Amino acid sequence: MADGPVPEDALKATALLFVHALRTGLPEALAELADYPFLLDGERVATKQALTERLRAAFGQADLSALTFYGLKTYDYPTMVRLYGQPPRRLSGLDFEDTWVTVANIGGHGYVGVFRKKRGRWYLVAYTD
Repeated sequence: MADGPVPEDALKATALLFVHALRTGLPEALAELADYPFLLDGERVATKQALTERLRAAFGQADLSALTFYGLKTYDYPTMVRLYGQPPRRLSGLDFEDTWVTVANIGGHGYVGVFRKKRGRWYLVAYTD
């Protein structure tokens, strides 16, 4: 039995692209999934170029490719709050209406992506770990 509504296959596919971009350290790939302004660890990023630069600096500090990917959970926002409580303060500037939250477990650490559908496509609107 599901904990809440079941995510669309297109959302699941986009969330897996998010995980792939994280694990392979490809900031350009992650920036292609994003909608702007983007919320990165509590700070608004206005453009794809600025996000790519910020992610390049962040990815340069960690190599996730050798870590085990344990799975990905995807929840609508009300279900996520019911199961885990309010999101981290770093995400407090985000309007969570009509969003889905994914938590990727990579090497035992949670990586959180927030997605919103716009013009028939799922976009990453926020990321934190």
